Amino acid sequence: MVFFRKKEKKSFEEEQLAKGLIKHGNEWITPAEKYRRERVGTGQPLIQEKETIIAKEIVKIKCPYCGTTYNIAEYDRCPHCGGK
Repeated sequence: MVFFRKKEKKSFEEEQLAKGLIKHGNEWITPAEKYRRERVGTGQPLIQEKETIIAKEIVKIKCPYCGTTYNIAEYDRCPHCGGK
């Protein structure tokens, strides 16, 4: 009676390929690492800097009931008294 079957032993290369690794020279690396190493050799920057300027307009009005100033972009009613 046999309860467990022995699995066939895979070769080292088959195991590495099953993990998604690729052979680069004489070492096993991920595809992302291969891409990074190839980009380093070309002199192109790996990280591209990006500058974003966000302009935000702040308009404050004075509540006619209680006199509190509030930003109309954040509130449609006075946050202090609830007046409009």
